[in-house]
Order: sequence, then structure tokens, then C-alpha cells
Amino acid sequence: MFAAFPEFTQLSVAHREAYNLRVAQYPPVSDILFATLMIWWNFAQDMCIAELNGNLVISYHLPTDEQNSGLGLIGTQRTAESVEAIFAWQCQMGQIPRLVHVPDFTVRTLQTQAQFNLVEERNYNEYIVPVKSLFPLEAANHDFRRKIKKFLSEAGENNVVLVCLDLSDSANQQHLMNSAEDWWSEFGSANDQLRSERQALRISIGQAKALDIRDLCLYVNGKLEGFVLYQLTQDGNYIILNHIKVRYAIPRIFDFLTYAMARLAVESGVTYLNLEMDLGVPGLRTHKSEFRALEFFRKYTITPVYESSRLLSRKPLNSSMMGGRNAYANTYIPAGNYGRISHRDFRGHEE
Repeated sequence: MFAAFPEFTQLSVAHREAYNLRVAQYPPVSDILFATLMIWWNFAQDMCIAELNGNLVISYHLPTDEQNSGLGLIGTQRTAESVEAIFAWQCQMGQIPRLVHVPDFTVRTLQTQAQFNLVEERNYNEYIVPVKSLFPLEAANHDFRRKIKKFLSEAGENNVVLVCLDLSDSANQQHLMNSAEDWWSEFGSANDQLRSERQALRISIGQAKALDIRDLCLYVNGKLEGFVLYQLTQDGNYIILNHIKVRYAIPRIFDFLTYAMARLAVESGVTYLNLEMDLGVPGLRTHKSEFRALEFFRKYTITPVYESSRLLSRKPLNSSMMGGRNAYANTYIPAGNYGRISHRDFRGHEE
């Protein structure tokens, strides 16, 4: 289906159905879902994946954040062998042996493997909130109820309208993008420390139909004051909030839009909201923590505990390991070098 590691297939919209079938067996972690990969990890049109021992190797490359870029692994089959094979290839290529954003369901298969450092990526953990803890309002905590009632009182409940726009209409696309640009100009973008959200938002809006991105827009007194772009997971149990954009002139508007999404989820039979990660941004972490997540979809960085000389002594991948050709010649190298190493002074890498 996809190229056998160490070769890679460059992912495109044409692969959506095949990729979705491939990952349907796993928990719907946002960072392994097709839409998220194409929105956040494909800015340079270089998102690529490979097959390895029944698992997927993913190239997570963000040009504005090389520190958190690298190869990741998705799957539960022969994972220790797969990690060793990727590390060996990285050393052969002169790169630091390291995997990033590896989901918890993969890491759980490695916890008895003493040869790996497993470091939780707190900034990339995804907040999972039961929708029934937010809607109906009587079920929410006192502070959240107070915020929603205060918002409706100040905005005027009769003035608040929620609308789903048709994002296949270019006029609606431009309406959302222009509004977001106006809000950035008016209030700044303190939460976008990597300066990547504009580009991600353009992709989400412009390719909404191809990526099955949906929207919920908030109008107050006939004026657009906020919107959510979201995706529904294949199992129908989660709504992932890819973007929440608001004009902060009205206090507590972010909370109200989250409440509105919880109501939409309950009415659609969805169990959880995935608020995604906070990226270590203080304001985002404080605000998302207030929703009292039931759990997190956790992710990890994996590095070897031993020196690279052991990895370099490994033979190139053979066909039984990679399911295809057995040499590094003509290999497609994912974008980003993910760090170069000196084989003499390498002592491992841990964030």
C-alpha cells in the first residue's frame, strides 16, 4: 500500500481512504489522523510515510520547529525491532537516532524494553474531555456554568446565533479567513508561538471538503465573532477541535464556543471532545486545564540508551525487515535532517 521503509511514500489527498483504513484500528490520536497530518505537518508538501513490520513510520516535519520534528512510529507489531531498525538507518544517514510523537498505544508495547529511553512529551499530549461534563450546563462545574451564563447575559441570548457554513463555497472560505486575519491584527496571536497557525488555517479552510473538515460559526448581533473547525473521528466517538478562532472583544467567548461544540457533540451522539495539545504555551495550558480532561492521548520521544556505535554495527535492513528492497540506495529521505551527529561523541539524546 505504502512504500517499505527506508523508502517513503509522499502523502497526498489521494491517499486519504487508504490511510484511513490503515489507521482505523488505533485510538484516534489527532496527530496520526489524515486531516491533522495534512493540515499541520505538510506545510512544505513533504509529509511522507512508510511501512515497517506492519507499522507506519511517519515523517513529522515542521519547518518552524525543527526541534520537535523527526520520524515517528505508529503500530503495535514487532515494535522494538522496528525502533531498532529506524535507529540503525538514522545512524547510517548521519542523524541522531530518535523518534518523536510516538503515541501511547505504541509505547505500551515497548515499556519492558530496557534499551529505550521513553520520555513523555507533555506539550504534545491531547486533552480528552467527556462532552457530558460540559453539556447540559447543569452537569458542568460551577465555574464553567458561571462563564457561560455570564457570556449569554452580556451578549444577549437572543443575539447569539450558531451557524454551519458550506466550506465548499469560496465566499464562505474567504469570510472565515478574512475574519481571522482581522482578529489577529486587532488582538495579536500570542498563542501561535511557532507562527504556523495562519498556514494551517488556510489549509483547513481551503481543503475542508477534501479533508472532511466541518465548521461551527458564532454570530452575535449579526456579526461573526468566532468559529470552530473540527473533524469527526472514524469511530464516531470523538470530535477533534482543530481550530478555535475568536474575536476576544466579548469575554468568555472561547468557553461559549467550547460549550456549543459539546452541545453539538451530545446531539450527534459523540462522547468526547479532543481539545488537542497546548504546545507548552502558558495561556493555552491554563485554559485547557480548566476543562478538567478525563484523560490524555499521550505521546513520547524515544531514544536509545546505548551509544550509536552499536547501531552503526547493524547491517542494512534486509527484505524480511522492510518488506521490500534491502539497501539504502535511491532512498527517499524525508525533509529535515533532524540533527547531525558525530559518531565519536554521541552519548544519546533526551529532551
